[in-house]
Amino acid sequence: MSSNFRQESCFYNVDPIYQSRILYIFVNRWMRDGKKCLAYRTFYSVLYTIQQKTQSLPIIIVEQRVRIVCPLFELRSLRVGGALYQLPVEVRPILGISTAIRWILNSADVSRRRSIIVSLSEQIIAARCGIGGAIRKREEVHRIVESNKAFSRYQFV
Repeated sequence: MSSNFRQESCFYNVDPIYQSRILYIFVNRWMRDGKKCLAYRTFYSVLYTIQQKTQSLPIIIVEQRVRIVCPLFELRSLRVGGALYQLPVEVRPILGISTAIRWILNSADVSRRRSIIVSLSEQIIAARCGIGGAIRKREEVHRIVESNKAFSRYQFV
């Protein structure tokens, strides 16, 4: 029974066309009101737009861009002696991927001047050049982690 449950877990499910776990997480994160078919349709049109702009395989581009945006550290709050400290902690890989996907989708939503398909494809393509909202968010988190590195001694309290 438990082995069947593990197979149906979200970490083992893949995208039906490209067989990618990252695309599956992308679509589940993007899905609204349980309409997964609509989310797949729009995301495949994003992949088509990326393919038209870059003239290469879109699945490779999306996976590379997600790994570029993926944070290495995150901040966790810890209360020590009445003071609240932000501790830098390393991010587990699956959590880093889901955080990167959330940042990409949020930055595409914020910069929604045109359709979501165009803005999301531009955000994914721009991640390679080091521009875009998701890259800025990653650099901001890493800058805060660097400034709070002195508080890492409280990690094992």
